[in-house]
Amino acid sequence: MNGSGLLFSDLALVCFFLYVFNGGWLATLLGMGFCIIGWRARARWLSLVIGIACLAPVGYIFMLSLAAAHTFVATSDPASLIGIAGFAMSVLAAPIAAFITLRRGARP
Repeated sequence: MNGSGLLFSDLALVCFFLYVFNGGWLATLLGMGFCIIGWRARARWLSLVIGIACLAPVGYIFMLSLAAAHTFVATSDPASLIGIAGFAMSVLAAPIAAFITLRRGARP
């Protein structure tokens, strides 16, 4: 918890709402689906690693929540924009990597 007794800082709360209500979880499920479809003998380790990486947004929000105990970032601060950009990258990177892996021949 931070000094005000909240579990999330403003940035973590915004990222949480974006993840839950604006389809971030759908990107996670889509990336995991691509990993399951691409599960093949020679690419199993890669599919497993990318599938675990699909959970990066949850870890990102968790890390922002831990940072809330020590720092406070205002929503108008440019650091918040960088934080939301990092969140967008963590949501999209693993599903896109899973799709590229699937397209390059890691098919069942």
